[in-house]
Amino acid sequence: MVEIDVSEYLNTQTAQDGDIVEIVGEGEYSTIRDNRTQREKKVLNIPVLLNEKQLIYTPSKGTLRDLAKRWGKDTKDWIGKKFQVDIREIEAFGRLMSVVRPRIIED
Repeated sequence: MVEIDVSEYLNTQTAQDGDIVEIVGEGEYSTIRDNRTQREKKVLNIPVLLNEKQLIYTPSKGTLRDLAKRWGKDTKDWIGKKFQVDIREIEAFGRLMSVVRPRIIED
């Protein structure tokens, strides 16, 4: 079993609403097991910089579509792009959760 350290990821524990995040790498896909469905799924882990600390951002599929519409499908083109942290409350799987959503900063 591999234990993860959530402080390595961009999430509601490591970021505050309004923080500025810079994408510093193209990212890579990894496969994870969904605890709810027990199925494997691919996620994109993108290295980002927040307050001089390197973190990993794993956006949802919907967020990836939004970022690709804005910046293109090649994540190499995302390097150097910045977004502002927008912490939102969403309902998922019957419970309320706080999630990080990017608010694009105009070039």
